[in-house]
Amino acid sequence: MHEWTCPNCGIHHDRDVNAGLNLKEERDRESGPMSEWETEMYLVSAARHRCV
Repeated sequence: MHEWTCPNCGIHHDRDVNAGLNLKEERDRESGPMSEWETEMYLVSAARHRCV
């Protein structure tokens, strides 16, 4: 299950996007922040490689 909706607040969560954001934050700590374009491409790439 890669996506789920919180039964308490109703917010929709996507584990792959959350994992990508966590990896981006770690990369930013090590190498400095990505540009907005780099961030978008990083997340698009992570979404494309999701295991179904």
